[in-house]
Amino acid sequence: AILLLLVYIVFGILSVQLFGSMCETDRLGERWQTLETSMLVDRCLLVADRDLLDSISFANMWMALLALLRMNTIDSWSIVMMNIMLEPKERPSGALAVQNAKEFLRAFIATGDKTHLVLARRELPGCQTEGELAELADVVG
Repeated sequence: AILLLLVYIVFGILSVQLFGSMCETDRLGERWQTLETSMLVDRCLLVADRDLLDSISFANMWMALLALLRMNTIDSWSIVMMNIMLEPKERPSGALAVQNAKEFLRAFIATGDKTHLVLARRELPGCQTEGELAELADVVG
């Protein structure tokens, strides 16, 4: 029993370190506050709602241990697997997708109109690459 507990603790620590910054529905309120205080869009607001983790969190050790227990009992392992496998999809505007998204995000920050956020999500479906986030650094925090 102690060995199993030790394995859970090790994997809990690893999951917090590796997946603690994943986008999840429970923390969207924090994401909106980031926009209000820093005038930057949080990268999680660019992810479609259906791709956010729901009811599972790796934000802290307790939640990670609970998530690991739920995954080991086959309760929600497929949800986590699909979110971890999230990758950038084909960009409809090709090379101009990042520039178009940047303009939509600037309009969203200026007006607060969520239509611009939806349009930015359409330009960058799935998740964003590290290079895309670097190009969006002046509007995405």
